[in-house]
Amino acid sequence: MSYGKLAVDWEEGINIERMRKERIEKARKKAKEYGLESILLLHGDNIRYVAMRGGVHLFMGATGYRYALFPAAEKTTTLFEVGMRRGYTADCAPWLCVKCSIPIMPHLASSTPVGVREGQLKKFAKQIKNELKSQGLSKDPVGIDVYDYGVVNALKKVGVNVTSDGAKAMLSARKLKTKDEVECLRMIASIIESIFAKYHEIIKPGVTEMQLRGLATKMAYEAGSDWASAPDINSGHHTWPMAVQASDRAIRPGDLIAAALCSLSYNGYK
Repeated sequence: MSYGKLAVDWEEGINIERMRKERIEKARKKAKEYGLESILLLHGDNIRYVAMRGGVHLFMGATGYRYALFPAAEKTTTLFEVGMRRGYTADCAPWLCVKCSIPIMPHLASSTPVGVREGQLKKFAKQIKNELKSQGLSKDPVGIDVYDYGVVNALKKVGVNVTSDGAKAMLSARKLKTKDEVECLRMIASIIESIFAKYHEIIKPGVTEMQLRGLATKMAYEAGSDWASAPDINSGHHTWPMAVQASDRAIRPGDLIAAALCSLSYNGYK
């Protein structure tokens, strides 16, 4: 790790503004290389990459709760945020245009009366078409990062030319890290190293998997991690077949212990 976590006046450290700028530049370059005028982002990791707005656990992945329209030209990214967070997001992220999302969660198709998701998708498609038109982005193909048949079909019905090349463009943009992204990866590596060092000190017969999980979560948050979702700790016969969870099992002499700390992150980097 090259720097500490604090911003100081005598050493540069991780430059968040530069990282934000360079990530957007990379994504715009790749979008243009794939012939895309804009990319409709449904996956939380891609939304965070260009909009710099993470979500709580409920909104991670391609949930359908929130999405973003990222223009390849130098225009403002529009984040369609969950209603209860729209005001907060608009206040703290002045680099975005923030509007309310129209929930299009896939589970609506199976957990609500017939036609509910279809109705939501119609409103969603109209919203995206209007946003494209208002930004002058209604001519060339719109990339999409997650291929959801219902979403794609709804967009095509209102005349939006959709292509799955959005996923390729974002993967290509995110593949090569900037200087500040590398430092974020070094930061989370340092946090995880400290947890393993502590494990080396305290692991002995009688300590439980759940105690090790709690320690990892506590240490990660205290060290600056922005996500430390209950790491999986497995010991003894739980290591194969892998249980992929933690229990109150006490560690015994000679046990193999597997600690999956890969979910911990710093500024979204794992």
